[in-house]
Amino acid sequence: MADYDVGVVALTTPAPSAPLAQCRPVVSVRNNGIHDAVASGYVRIYSAGLLVYESEAYSDTISPGETRPASAVDYWTPEAEGPYMVQGYFTTPLDQVEPNNNLWPTLIVISGAEPPPPTPVPVHASQHESGGADEMSIEDLPGRTADQQHPTTHASDHELGGTDPVNVDGMPGVLAEGQTPDTHATSHKVGGGDGLSVLALPDATDLELVARKGASNGYAGLNAGSFVPTDQLAPVGLQADTDGLRFDASWGPTTPIAHATTHEAGEDDELDVGGLPGVLDEPQKPQVNNATGAFVNVPFDAAETTIATITVPASWMNAALGVVMNIGARLTTAIGVGAVLRLKIKQAAAILVQHDVDVNKNSVAPASVHAFIAATDYLHVKAFLEFMADSDAVQHLGTHVATTTEATSISETETVFSVTAQFVNGAAADVLTVDMSHSWNTGQPS
Repeated sequence: MADYDVGVVALTTPAPSAPLAQCRPVVSVRNNGIHDAVASGYVRIYSAGLLVYESEAYSDTISPGETRPASAVDYWTPEAEGPYMVQGYFTTPLDQVEPNNNLWPTLIVISGAEPPPPTPVPVHASQHESGGADEMSIEDLPGRTADQQHPTTHASDHELGGTDPVNVDGMPGVLAEGQTPDTHATSHKVGGGDGLSVLALPDATDLELVARKGASNGYAGLNAGSFVPTDQLAPVGLQADTDGLRFDASWGPTTPIAHATTHEAGEDDELDVGGLPGVLDEPQKPQVNNATGAFVNVPFDAAETTIATITVPASWMNAALGVVMNIGARLTTAIGVGAVLRLKIKQAAAILVQHDVDVNKNSVAPASVHAFIAATDYLHVKAFLEFMADSDAVQHLGTHVATTTEATSISETETVFSVTAQFVNGAAADVLTVDMSHSWNTGQPS
């Protein structure tokens, strides 16, 4: 467990389906560290790939292990009905775990405005009183009146089958009619309070006695597990582990009854495939994937270098897609004058977006690279790219995000998205070190 670490749990407000009304965005944040923490960050909302709202957001003090809301500073009023994509970022001073700081792209749908409140009813109690224009009957109403009421005749309610039967158990006195005794057979067993000798019963000679249990020509007993002891069973010659007692009373190979449905989701013997070897027939949809590997250095004179990739299965590419890549990176020094660090997001070989970082843009160390890829429908995918210093968590988007780029005709086959880095010009001191222990989140519906 880290000393200082906060992680985003989920978007709380607005809900996945929300009315066309003003609201203050809220994100739930959990303190994963061992010290009290205050989360700070930002919330951004996009419509058709365009930024329509951005606000700083803060939580109050969060105790270790506790989840608390982090509320945006500004209110948001949707301009129109339709789908919106919400994304955010939250951290805390000395935060030691970067990958869990992002709110992965969350789709919300804004519908019609909330109905107006009902018109208040004027004071009119006198109309419902005795003799009033709208006299009210309290017959069968729940609750208790202020005045005591005279009960109506209701003896039948307390009889057997009535709505309020009386339980006479433990009451003193003798009933007028004889009663049927309770079940009490255990009192007549051996050791009971009213032990019964079976030898005094008619035809007692035909009864099995306890003395015959487990005896020769007697009957088998039961062990502590309610099974017949092994030494009292007849020998059985099993030939294999699959042998068993068959319906014809013989021993031999048996075939289990088909029962695959009992192992399906929601059934009595549901199967957990977690940890099992092999590959399922259908692609799985993890929400978070952490890729681990060595460090990659991109020196000032290097060719274009791939620093992270995501392979998206074919079954994901025909639906709404939201992917965020978080790559930990640092510069050995601030970027020198004249140097440009060129970052790209690619879909296969096609460049979706390119972002040039120079001495005037967030060029201090350490920093992180955020790549955001969103497909709003089957024909359009948009990409965003930012290079952000640790101290710039709540800077406005315009200071470190490239212009969004749109590609059309998403491939229905398996698609590889990648992030690359390359120095243009620069000096020997300009080196970008990328920690390949990066993570990515996907907003693909599960």
